[in-house]
Amino acid sequence: MNSITSTISDSTDSKAAPTYRSGSAARLSGVPVETLRVWERRYSVVNPKRSEHGQREYSLDQIKQLSLIKQLVDLGNQIGVVARLSREELLEMLSITKASAADSSSANGASKAEANHIRVAVVAERMGTSLVGMCNCSAVLEVIGNGTTMKNALAGWAEVTAEVLLVEINEMADVDLDSIDQIRRKIKAYGGVILYRFARHSVIRKLRSAGFVVARIPSDPKEIEALCQRALVMHVLTQAPTKSHEATQPEVAAARFNDKALSAIELASNSVYCECPRHLVDIVRTLSSFERYSAECQNRNLDDVALHHAMGKATAQARVIMEKMLEQVAKAEGLPLPD
Repeated sequence: MNSITSTISDSTDSKAAPTYRSGSAARLSGVPVETLRVWERRYSVVNPKRSEHGQREYSLDQIKQLSLIKQLVDLGNQIGVVARLSREELLEMLSITKASAADSSSANGASKAEANHIRVAVVAERMGTSLVGMCNCSAVLEVIGNGTTMKNALAGWAEVTAEVLLVEINEMADVDLDSIDQIRRKIKAYGGVILYRFARHSVIRKLRSAGFVVARIPSDPKEIEALCQRALVMHVLTQAPTKSHEATQPEVAAARFNDKALSAIELASNSVYCECPRHLVDIVRTLSSFERYSAECQNRNLDDVALHHAMGKATAQARVIMEKMLEQVAKAEGLPLPD
């Protein structure tokens, strides 16, 4: 199977079978905790028992089940397809999938050279093998360069040229935008995709403002394909000549109110007879949420990417208008405003 069988013993010497909490189950199965939560909620992959304190407790069999599912997803299978298969069915599917991948590896290489594929260069400090593996499972993506660190990529990619730079950063409390952009220019990439597990909103906004596609680390090669396609479409959209009436329009402003500021206005408006401030807060929140959703929504093809880009831009423009109206109403009512 995989390393989990050598990590956990099948022995049942103890009277009570051992159980493992979420962190241990995630580490042993290879499924990140946040992904595990989503899989349980959406697909009911396993149903762990709860301790008397409400903590999830996973059995050995459940961890092995998760490990098999993770391997199949990494090989390109949809989580919705494999989520509820039995252990025997998962083992059989894994065997067939690996055999098929081995038999068609040379054919895939030839088809990628002939097809309309996307050449990607990957920088991934911790999970590079997994990310490159997902790219190799794709019939669209071709990995040209694979750097373990940005420093190595800058030093070693003398002859690497790719259409998309793909960077994985697990925790983005801050980001070295200069180095990422330097790598992108060095390999002559048209676009860049930044993948993360945890990140500050300010860092995400900074990267998107610099022209990068930013999204949580996916578990499906198709999602990576869509993100790379979006990066290429964004490049085309930014390079395309603009119409005369659009040329004079400024870039859409960043959000005027964060959630803390909106909550302050919402709470303060309880003392105001007029309900308009609260309604405006709801509208701004909804528009901001849909703006983010449009930026991160999974796309099926290039036309889809362009459509979501247009929706996001239109929503951002509407958000700016409603923020100005909220600011005007807040001033009139004496409600708190951010500096």
